[in-house]
Amino acid sequence: MKGLLRSLLPVVGLALLIGGCSSPPAQFEVTDLNVQPPEAMPGEKVAVSIIIRNTGGNAGSQLMTLRMNGEAVETRDVQVEAKTTERVDFEVDPQAPGFYLVELGGLSGSFTVTMGLAQVIATASERMAGLRSFHFVLEHEGAGTPLAAGLEMRRAEGDVVVPDRLRATIDGLALGMSVQVDAVLIGDAVYMTNPLPPGNWQSFSSGTSPVGFFDPQTGVAAMLRGMADLTPLGDGDMGGATAYHISGRVPADALEAITGSSVPGAEIQAELWVGKRDFNLLQAKLTGKITASESAGMVRWLHFSQFNQEILIEPPM
Repeated sequence: MKGLLRSLLPVVGLALLIGGCSSPPAQFEVTDLNVQPPEAMPGEKVAVSIIIRNTGGNAGSQLMTLRMNGEAVETRDVQVEAKTTERVDFEVDPQAPGFYLVELGGLSGSFTVTMGLAQVIATASERMAGLRSFHFVLEHEGAGTPLAAGLEMRRAEGDVVVPDRLRATIDGLALGMSVQVDAVLIGDAVYMTNPLPPGNWQSFSSGTSPVGFFDPQTGVAAMLRGMADLTPLGDGDMGGATAYHISGRVPADALEAITGSSVPGAEIQAELWVGKRDFNLLQAKLTGKITASESAGMVRWLHFSQFNQEILIEPPM
């Protein structure tokens, strides 16, 4: 018996040695996410690739899910042999212009689907007209916009809630003195504080109110629809958001909703900044004389923000 055991020991030892040296399982590393091209036209193919390396001692599979803007587009079960590297290629052809965040294998990249300038402006106009609410700032360089009752507006800031509510604080001049007027527009009713002396609210009908015509949504939508001779000025940065920067000409009468009147046949030079991700109009620079009483070098700046946020506008009295 002892002899038999001695003869089996080498065999048992060899079996234990073989069992202790079994290959480690598959281990995956994902690197080198590549998205090309970074800008594409609607319908143009965009290639997305990634590198998977199996550092383990056995073959294995890895599920790879491609997501665009958080939504799963395609999932593959990728087989990778031990100690080898595989490149995995995906291809997408998004139709809608905009910004696309790409996520694959725990890595992220992006690309943008662009469009012609006329399409950018048309999309921005539709976006503006479809907003439920927004915040605006109107500023002037040089002189102000003449309003009724002898008030010259230099700056206005407020909120618009569709379809018929507006709240604004207007800084300007009245009888040569600096004044500030608060205004609330609700349907046909307009409420304003009296600048001299300040603080008392008064109500008007929209036909006689000095701000009854002041609706940035209507005015800006008309401005966008009326733009011609569009020229690209490259990308701009607006508070961390990448924007189309575009110049063009606008008929002065397209801006009557903002100024109340216009010079027949006059044109305004406009520069626009339109967000690449959402096509919101972020900023506009308007240069030129709109009304007869203005100087030729008048410059207006319009800034828009806080799109579609909850805003409450109620009668102040």
